[in-house]
Amino acid sequence: MSAVYSGRQQRLLAAAREAGLAGLVLYSDAVHSFIELDPVWYATGLRAIGPSGLVIADGLDPVLFVTPTWDLARATESAAGADIETRAAGDGLLRALAAAAKDAGLTAASLGVVGAERLTAVTRAALNDAVGAGWADFDQPAREVAMVKDTAEQDLVRRASWIAEEGYRQALADVRPGMKEFEFAGRLDTYMHQLGADDNFLIVSASRHNRSVHAPSDRILADGDILLAEISPSYQGAFAQICRTAVIGEPSKELADSYEMLRAAFASGLAKCHPGTTMGEIVEAVNEPIEAAGFTEFCRPPYMRTRGHGMGLGSPYPVSVATTTKVTLAAGMTFVLHPNQYLPTVGYLMCGDHLLITDDGPEVLSAQWAQLDSVAG
Repeated sequence: MSAVYSGRQQRLLAAAREAGLAGLVLYSDAVHSFIELDPVWYATGLRAIGPSGLVIADGLDPVLFVTPTWDLARATESAAGADIETRAAGDGLLRALAAAAKDAGLTAASLGVVGAERLTAVTRAALNDAVGAGWADFDQPAREVAMVKDTAEQDLVRRASWIAEEGYRQALADVRPGMKEFEFAGRLDTYMHQLGADDNFLIVSASRHNRSVHAPSDRILADGDILLAEISPSYQGAFAQICRTAVIGEPSKELADSYEMLRAAFASGLAKCHPGTTMGEIVEAVNEPIEAAGFTEFCRPPYMRTRGHGMGLGSPYPVSVATTTKVTLAAGMTFVLHPNQYLPTVGYLMCGDHLLITDDGPEVLSAQWAQLDSVAG
């Protein structure tokens, strides 16, 4: 994996040079989010458990500083394939990063910081004291670099998508009336970890008429319930997401027809997912079948916020598939496209799959696209 991480570092440095900078500090506060860039993981493969940072510059061997000190052995092993010198920073992480930057000949004016938005007022002041004021916030350029996934990251996202789909398939076989929401969620989470997931963001809920999806509760599933699941496992730090709907018992014709409308909305949006397409064009395509059915107002806030989004820990871009998102598709981007929708007739339904954008168009990473599943009542 050494070439993967060195390639990412070089792409970040190339963007830094274009911005007039000579080097970068990549900072992680170890508060991991599936919709945020984790710069240390992205550039080294280390998913830090304490605040950590990496210094990269042309002509400098990358130096990774980790906390707590007792995590040095694990961090060294995790970053072993990245050709990085790993050191324990103790309590002086920001001072250690600043010293390494100065050793590389970097001044505050020539330095960019990735992870600047994660700095608290205290840590920002400490960094200014250590390296000087005037460094550049490099979060947005870094997101744009990481937005296009390399082949290695694409493979991780593919695996995460498979875990989501296979875990859901296994858990769905267990659903029965009398089970509580959190029991279904627990089985699903367990199956995905058995399949290799190292993390999972999961929301599951059920009702005869869902207003939204939410964290699982102790509500008891019953015949006729519509079960919603937003499933987002991580595989080696890369997240993927699928959105699924199942009915306990036989679906009504109205429910079945409504879900087919969402599948048509997904297909309509998918047809627009080619390099050069804007997010606004995709949203319009997704909305078209739903608006044609008479639900125009439900394609707008407060009923609808986004038609999809990117995933961390690499890059969350595109943050959302929305008309206001100023992102144009490019080959190598991955994101979930989900025409999840509240309908006054049948309630909230979930329908979505993870995509990879290629030169030839979109690739849906699920073997079976979202459909209305039914289980015995």
